[in-house]
Amino acid sequence: MLRSMGRNEQVRAAWRSLNDPHARLKVARTTTDVEALATVAPSAWEVDAPTELVRAVLASEVCTPSIASRFVRHGDRAIRLVLAMRPDSLRTTLQILAWDEDPEVQAAARAAALEAPPLPPMHGF
Repeated sequence: MLRSMGRNEQVRAAWRSLNDPHARLKVARTTTDVEALATVAPSAWEVDAPTELVRAVLASEVCTPSIASRFVRHGDRAIRLVLAMRPDSLRTTLQILAWDEDPEVQAAARAAALEAPPLPPMHGF
């Protein structure tokens, strides 16, 4: 349903869904707008956010690495493992996950960090 809406309508629908878990999940599964997805995605402080919602956000075609990084401390190790294995994970996400309490998450994050392209040199510092 949201796919047929314009950008502004999708964002408005996202804001309206915040107090309704089912509507929030529907927006996460169907939106094609990154701002709408960012609106319904749980914050970094919601470490116990519903796993189904987090999975829907991560599976979205418009989920950016910065939105995904919100889940670096999620209580479900499977979510953290998905983050460690995402090819577009931010370096900071991988650095945090490299010290995760779960050995499998640690190993995946460390392997991904080794494969990540080097950072460009910093000039003027």
